[in-house]
Amino acid sequence: MTTDLEIWQRAFNLAHFIHCDLRVALCVLVHGMELAALKARQQQDRSGANLMKMSECQLFQIGLLQASEFYERRQEMAQFEDARAAEWEKSLLEHLIDLAFLTEGMTVRPRIQPLTNEDLVIRYLKHLALVTVTRNAYQVMVGISQFLYRHGVKEMEHIHLLIDPDLKRGGVSGKSYKTSRRRIWNEMVSRFGNLLSLRGKGRFYAQERTLPLLALVNDCLDHLALWDTKHLVFTDEPHQAHALIHPACYERLLKQLRIKDPTANLTIPQFALPTNNNSPSRPERRQPPDLTQQQLQLLQEICGKLGKRRKESEPMLLSVRVDGEEQTRFNLLSEQSLAFIVRPSTKIIEVYSLESDGDLLLAACWLAGLEEIETPRVIVETRAEGGQVIRFDIAFAENGASGVEVSYRETNPLRWLALAWRRMTYRLAAIQLKPAMALAMGVIIVGLIALSVFWLRQKPTELPEVVKQPSPIVAPTPTDSPRAESPLLAENRGVTKDGTSSGQNSSHRTRGLPLSSVARIYVQSFGEDEFGIALREGLIDRLKQSQLTVEERILPTADAILQREATDGKQLVKLRLVNKAGEVLWQVSFNQTDARQIAELAVKNLVEMIESEKRKSK
Repeated sequence: MTTDLEIWQRAFNLAHFIHCDLRVALCVLVHGMELAALKARQQQDRSGANLMKMSECQLFQIGLLQASEFYERRQEMAQFEDARAAEWEKSLLEHLIDLAFLTEGMTVRPRIQPLTNEDLVIRYLKHLALVTVTRNAYQVMVGISQFLYRHGVKEMEHIHLLIDPDLKRGGVSGKSYKTSRRRIWNEMVSRFGNLLSLRGKGRFYAQERTLPLLALVNDCLDHLALWDTKHLVFTDEPHQAHALIHPACYERLLKQLRIKDPTANLTIPQFALPTNNNSPSRPERRQPPDLTQQQLQLLQEICGKLGKRRKESEPMLLSVRVDGEEQTRFNLLSEQSLAFIVRPSTKIIEVYSLESDGDLLLAACWLAGLEEIETPRVIVETRAEGGQVIRFDIAFAENGASGVEVSYRETNPLRWLALAWRRMTYRLAAIQLKPAMALAMGVIIVGLIALSVFWLRQKPTELPEVVKQPSPIVAPTPTDSPRAESPLLAENRGVTKDGTSSGQNSSHRTRGLPLSSVARIYVQSFGEDEFGIALREGLIDRLKQSQLTVEERILPTADAILQREATDGKQLVKLRLVNKAGEVLWQVSFNQTDARQIAELAVKNLVEMIESEKRKSK
C-alpha cells in the first residue's frame, strides 16, 4: 500500500489527537498501516458479508482506530487496574521507532499523563465510529442517532430514507434496528466496562453539561469522518457514513430534513473516573507537529524492516491476542494449532511471533460481519511475507460467541524442513529411545519429509482469502439455567455470582451449557515449561479418575474448556472452566508450586461443584 506525505500527515494528526503523545502516535501510525494491509486482503473476498467496501485510505484510517485500542487499554490498566501495566515490555515496533528516531537525533520518549474526561470522551467517540464503520452505513446511522444525539424514531426514519432510499439495510423499527442497537450497546459496554456509569438496560447516565464539550466533539468527529469521500454524496456506503459522522455534513443533512439542531440532543456518557475529571484540556492535542520528509522516510523504512523481519522469521512461540489482549500462546514445536472461545463483541484476532527483541505481527482476522455470512463456519487464511500461512477456522454459535482454531503452516520448503527437524528433535528429546529405534524413526521421518517436499511443490502458490464451508460443528444448546458469566461480562451487565441481575443493567443473552451438564472437558495447553506440562498431565489424570471425559479437541464434542489464566507471579495459579458461550462456570486459585497437589485439589473442587449444581437443578 503506497501513500504520500499528505495522507501520512493526516493519519498522524488523527493518532496524535486521540493519544496526545508523539511516541504513541508514531507506533499507532505504523501498526495501523500493517493492519490496513491485512484488512485489505480479507476484504478482497467477502461476498454475502454485511460490510461495505473501503478504499486504501479508508482502510488505513480504520487500521489506525483499531491499533490505538492496545495503547488505550494499556494506559487505562496502568491508571485504574494495575500500575505494573505501565512497565510492559516494548514491542518490536516500539524498539524500531525508538532506535530509528534516536539515530537521527530525534528523541521520542513516552509520556506518563493521567486520563481525563476529555480523553475518555474522545475514546468513546472513536470506539463508536470503529464498531459501526467496520460494518456498514446503517450501523453508523443507528450509532450516531442513538448513542450520540438521541433522535426519535421518526427523525431516524427521515435520516435513513435520505441516505438510503432503497432501505437496503432494513428499517428503524424492526429486527435490524433492534439487533444493531443491542450489538453497539454490548460492544460499548464491553470496551469501557466500569468506566461507564450505567443507569439501566441499554442506557447510561449522561453528562449534565455538554455545551462545553461541543467543540471537542466536533473536532473529534471531523477527524473520524471517513477520508477519500465527498461531502453530502450518498452514492455508496462510505459516502453515507461520512455524511453521518462529519459534523458540518450532518448539520446540513438535518437542516434539509428540517430536524432541529443536533446539539440540543447531544448526549455524552458520564464516566466513573476515580480521580478529578475536571482537568484542563490539552492544547497540544489540536496542534500536532508536522511530519517532515525525513520522518516519513524513517516510518516507511520501519514498515519495510517489519516486512523483512516477517520474511526472515522462523517463529517458535506464537501469541494470540483478542482485541489487543493476549488470549493464549502456543509452541510450534509441540502444537500446530490451538482452539479457544471468543465473546460476541470480539472485533479482531491478531497472531504475533514472540521474537527475542519483541513481538512481531504475523496475521490478523476481523470478525465484524463474518458472523452474518450464511454458513456458520468461515475459514480465513493469511499469508505473511515469508510464506507463513496462518489459518483462522471460525465456528459461530447462535448466542454470538465464536469457537476459533488458529493453525500455522510453513510453505517455504527449506523453512518447512527446518521446522519439521526441530519438532522431531524436540519430541525425541522428551522421550528416551534405544539407538535402533531412534535410527528407524529417523529413516521414516526423512522419507516423510521427502514426500512432503514433493507435495509442497505440487500445491498452488495462491491461497483463497476467505473460504466458506458447511459446518459440522454443533452450536451449544441454549438453556435457561442460571450460572456465572465471565468477570468482564458480569461487571458490565450487573450480574451477580448466582447469575441473577443486580440491578437494571442486565441484558438478555442466550446462555451456554451450565456447570451441572458438563461431562466432556478439553484441557488447554499450559505452556511447554516443566510445571505447565506437569500441571496439565495431572489434571487430565485426575479428571479421568473422576469419570469425567477428557476430549482431545474443543470442537465439536467438548462441553467446556479448562484454562489457566495468565498471572504475573510464578506461584499464583488460576484455573477456570469456560463453556462454549464464553461464560466462566467455575474458577479457583492456588498459591503454591506443587503441580500434582494443585491438580488433585482443583479436580476435587470441580467435581464437588458439579455435583452440587446437579442437586440444585433437581
